Amino acid sequence: MRRLIAVLLALLMISSWAFASQDAPIASYGLPEGAEVFYLTQASEMPVPEGLEGMYALMGRAAQRGDVYLIRMGAGRALASVSCTPVYNDVTAQDMLALWPQIALGIEAEGADVDESATEAAVETLCGIEMLHVTTRIGVDGLWMEAEAMAFCRDQELTECWALCPENGLYAGDTAEASELSRDRRDLKLFMDSLSFPETWDEMPMGVPYTDRDGRFVMAIPDDAVVIDIHSTEDEVAAARARYIECNPEGAAHAFDDFMQDVKEERNVLIFTADMQGVIQIFASQEEDFRGATPEQLCMLAGAIERTLGERFDLAACLANDERVEISGLEHALLGYWIRSGELDLMLDIMASVIEDDWLYEVDIYASEGNQNMRTVLHSFVRQTMIYTPPQNGLSD
Repeated sequence: MRRLIAVLLALLMISSWAFASQDAPIASYGLPEGAEVFYLTQASEMPVPEGLEGMYALMGRAAQRGDVYLIRMGAGRALASVSCTPVYNDVTAQDMLALWPQIALGIEAEGADVDESATEAAVETLCGIEMLHVTTRIGVDGLWMEAEAMAFCRDQELTECWALCPENGLYAGDTAEASELSRDRRDLKLFMDSLSFPETWDEMPMGVPYTDRDGRFVMAIPDDAVVIDIHSTEDEVAAARARYIECNPEGAAHAFDDFMQDVKEERNVLIFTADMQGVIQIFASQEEDFRGATPEQLCMLAGAIERTLGERFDLAACLANDERVEISGLEHALLGYWIRSGELDLMLDIMASVIEDDWLYEVDIYASEGNQNMRTVLHSFVRQTMIYTPPQNGLSD
């Protein structure tokens, strides 16, 4: 995709990380635009909107026995937390489900009310992990909130994620505050949907070597990946398109055609995973207008990109607008977006850098339905195996 080029365009890779230890991530997640992350000891520094003091106090009362991070949505009307606490013995999701009544009593001991009639607690497989999943209503000082929790135990570490936001009717008489709540509720859902819990980031991916047919890069790609580029035949493109549509929700046809527009106009390379749930898209070209551009300057294009994506798809929301990652030994700008095409949701991570003064390289990763395991795998291929090889005299047909 030439969004960096065509519009002067560019999570987020991992977007943001919370760490249980120096080399073991708790979780990766997309950080919506305007949201902020606070360590638990910084909870007092969070601005508190009037009337939501109880929600902030409840979220800030976590015991400091491990790593606890609080995430405040842009207008401050929705909060999330991600924590990792060491435990003596591993417990299963079924064990935690059996303990839910005691957990609810513990919440009430903090001065809150738990609406058991609105509570659903179950063991579910989320993010590829069997965990306790709870949705409920919690009241504090007359303020009723929607709450969601996920918890699992691995290697004697208990990971918990909580999300809290006031119910929709809180600001029925104030249009501006109701709009802020609506936006924060949307961003909170995006945050929760983006969560993944990789055991490690640095496992070397297994794959097969691939060399760009225009000579611009080499990398390893997943086994049985489908590669489409300007040299592909009409039959190859048609077969890939049919598989992509078959394996994804309605809206996949529009998304595939959008990918192909960039292949035809910009000589992009598309690498589809065998199950068609992930796509790596690579653009590389000499661009005089971007001569000497820094990652900081490329990140300034985030707003223009969001507008252009909104024109090309049904919905586009920026998740990250100023991140960094290293590919092929070079610092890249990272920008992240959530895109909707019909019924198909795509998480898009854009990584861009200018090398050798005027070669603009852009690597885009698309994960269908925000599939975090797929996203992590594709980032591993890109980060660990991609090597740029810009032709000395530019591209030739």
